[in-house]
Amino acid sequence: MSGHVRDRWMRRDPATGRKVRTGRYGKGTRWQARAVRADGTEVTKSFPTEADAKLWVAKAQTSPQLVAPRAAFTTVADAWLLNHHPAARLVQDISKAKA
Repeated sequence: MSGHVRDRWMRRDPATGRKVRTGRYGKGTRWQARAVRADGTEVTKSFPTEADAKLWVAKAQTSPQLVAPRAAFTTVADAWLLNHHPAARLVQDISKAKA
């Protein structure tokens, strides 16, 4: 999993190499953190400080809850459905019989 932090208020001028203000300067949160989930989708979150953004990226790289909460939910939901809904068990039994 990869990730990075971006300053949304300042950017480097390609001609001079100096930092210049963007159109977003002074508006909204300054730092945007990006992390790539295991399934390849990108997650972004904004923070007022660079330190907070870097901390979120570090946690996102090591914590499965921040990386792919939808996958964890789907696993739990499928297990619950199989134990609580008779039609789901029937579909699973038919799938196993065909295999």
